[in-house]
Amino acid sequence: MGQNRQYLIVLLLVLCVFAVLVWLFQTKEVIIIGNILASEGRMRRVVGQPNLLWADLNQLEKDVAKDKFIKSVAIEVKWPSKLIVKVDEHKPIANIDISATLLQVALNGTILTVGEKNLLPTIRGLQTFPFFPGNQIPEEYLIYLELVDATSDLGLVEIRNTSSGTTLKMRDDSEVFLGKEIEKPQLIRQKIKEITMRGQHKYIDLSQKGYASGR
Repeated sequence: MGQNRQYLIVLLLVLCVFAVLVWLFQTKEVIIIGNILASEGRMRRVVGQPNLLWADLNQLEKDVAKDKFIKSVAIEVKWPSKLIVKVDEHKPIANIDISATLLQVALNGTILTVGEKNLLPTIRGLQTFPFFPGNQIPEEYLIYLELVDATSDLGLVEIRNTSSGTTLKMRDDSEVFLGKEIEKPQLIRQKIKEITMRGQHKYIDLSQKGYASGR
C-alpha cells in the first residue's frame, strides 16, 4: 500500500513538472521582422502559438515561406517562449511596362507592386496579361528578367521588344540588338563585355553569328 502511494506521488510530481514545462515553453510572443509586402496577419496565423518543446521549426519556416512575396524565412527561438520570424522578401529587379502601367517584378517572375516609380531597368513591348501583386508573369517572359539580371551592371536601362526583335538600351545610349532568337543571357553578357572592351560602340548587332558593331 505504501509503495503504491509512493508511485502515485512520483507520478503526480512528474505530471506537475510536465504541466509546468508545457506552460513555460508555450509560445507567448511572436516577433516578425523584414516583411513589407507579405501579410503579417497571415504569417501570424501560420505560426500560431506552438509549444517549443516539440514544434517543428523547419516545417514552420516552409509554411511561412509559401507566401508569394517571400524568398526565405528563418525562425529563431528566444527561450523559453518567444519566436522571432525573420523574413527575406523578393526584391524587384525590373519594371515591366504593360499598357503604360509599370509593374515591379522579382527575378522569379512575381509581380511585387504596380505603379511605383523607381530606377530599375524597364522592359517594354510585351503583350498584355492580367497583372495583380502576387501574380506570376507569363513563363515565356522570364527570359527578359534573366537578361536584366545578367546585364544590369553593364548599364542596362531598357529592353525593347518590337516586331523585328529585342534591343537592349544601355546607360551610355548605346544599343545591343539581339534579334528574335535570344541566346542565353550569360552568353549575351559575355559578348557585350568583349565588344565594349575594344572601344565604345553605339550599336552592337548580336542577331548574327558573326556579330557586328558600329560606332
